[in-house]
Amino acid sequence: ASTSTITASGVSIIANGISTVTITIQLKDANGNNLTSGGDAVVLATTLGALSSIIDHGDGTYSATLSTGIIDGTALITGTLNGNSIGSNITVIFTPASVNASVATSMITASSSSIIANGLTAATITVQLKDSQGNNLAVGSDAVVLTTTLGILSSVVNNNNGTYTATLVSITTVGTAIISGTLNGAAITDTETIKFVAGPASVTTSIFVASVSSIDIPESIPVAISLQLKDANGNSLITGGDVILLTTTLGTLSSVKDNNDGTYFALLSSNGVAGIATITGSINGVTIPKQLTVTFIDPTILVTTIVTNATELVADGKSEATILVTVKNIKDQLIKDAVVEFQTNAGSLAAVENLNNGSYRTILTSSTTPQTAQITFSVNGSTQLASLSISFLEPPVIPLFIPEGFSPDGDGVNDLFVIQGADTNPVKLTIYNRWGSIVFESGDYKNDWDGQGNQGIMIGEKLPDGTYYYAVDLNDGSKPFIRFMTIKRK
Repeated sequence: ASTSTITASGVSIIANGISTVTITIQLKDANGNNLTSGGDAVVLATTLGALSSIIDHGDGTYSATLSTGIIDGTALITGTLNGNSIGSNITVIFTPASVNASVATSMITASSSSIIANGLTAATITVQLKDSQGNNLAVGSDAVVLTTTLGILSSVVNNNNGTYTATLVSITTVGTAIISGTLNGAAITDTETIKFVAGPASVTTSIFVASVSSIDIPESIPVAISLQLKDANGNSLITGGDVILLTTTLGTLSSVKDNNDGTYFALLSSNGVAGIATITGSINGVTIPKQLTVTFIDPTILVTTIVTNATELVADGKSEATILVTVKNIKDQLIKDAVVEFQTNAGSLAAVENLNNGSYRTILTSSTTPQTAQITFSVNGSTQLASLSISFLEPPVIPLFIPEGFSPDGDGVNDLFVIQGADTNPVKLTIYNRWGSIVFESGDYKNDWDGQGNQGIMIGEKLPDGTYYYAVDLNDGSKPFIRFMTIKRK
């Protein structure tokens, strides 16, 4: 205990009720060597102020905090080690606080009323202590503490001339920092404010927009092109004065108006010309990366399509294809009241049918001559570029076949007397019973005889099962075919 030492981090502190010093005990052996382990019972005592509990650092050192009251004087700090008095002791002087400093008249000031909100710019905050009459103090040992509502404050430095200073560093968000302080624990009446303001305009963060992306021409009102200037941290500028240039590839831009609040705008007019306008800009000579596009739409321009359900027809004078035209405007809106007319160089076209859904339909009937029909159309009197082709093909050659009988019993199988390969000319069919009487006759047979008589006593009656014979005249100059045939029902 006789060789161990007691030291303090300061020889004097202000008796203001909040100042502190650290008291450290270094244990030593009888030869004055520092101990490097803990576990001993160390007790400290002071004649003035207050001591905190002792901390064993486990390395032969122990510490406690000595706090002042508001009474000045000299504090004597003594100690014991394992019940034995430590050979050394120390004194700490509690100096009186400046009794003349007044919280009502002392001033808090800043080196600048505003700084850029970039996390780097700083301002110096100064506290000038004054007496109750407003006179500046030239010395100071008072406890001054500063706080801020925004930004980062350094620790307060006592300049020992009645002033105290600290540094306030901005953050990257705009706002107003209110700096307040205390003097010896009492709130200073005066406060200071510093505005964190936006920095220079940035082309990457500024907002460049058009009021609409497309507009019909002629437009009733122009398109508004606006620019909100922002700094590199995205803070909106609130003052004007920057140089803004705007250009467009189509239409006309008005001069740029500075609203003196960080925003700028111009008006874009189409001049009645359809197309896409690309708007570019610059801020103080630096190009804005973003480009705007505005489409000027002529709603009178039509977009048409033509389709068919068949690109080939048999050239038989009766095969048909459906042709459909759809009419829209350039905004993809269906036009339901257009006047559509079709033209063809081959075959024949039916009257146009308006389907009342933007579609218009006609039917093309083939001719009897193999060829290609070119179908064109017009809308509201204007010929359209779209068209389609339909080929009329040679009819397939089907060998003549006359059946030797059929079973008209209504089962859906072989119910009609069908002559194949006789479609070129009208066919005359005559049916005779076994006694030679005509029971059925057709001068233009359509393959529709179902076994009922239309001649003699069997008119409208089913002919009985049995053997009959027919005469088929192809009307092509050849002799009629006369043969037997059978009717047999289930």
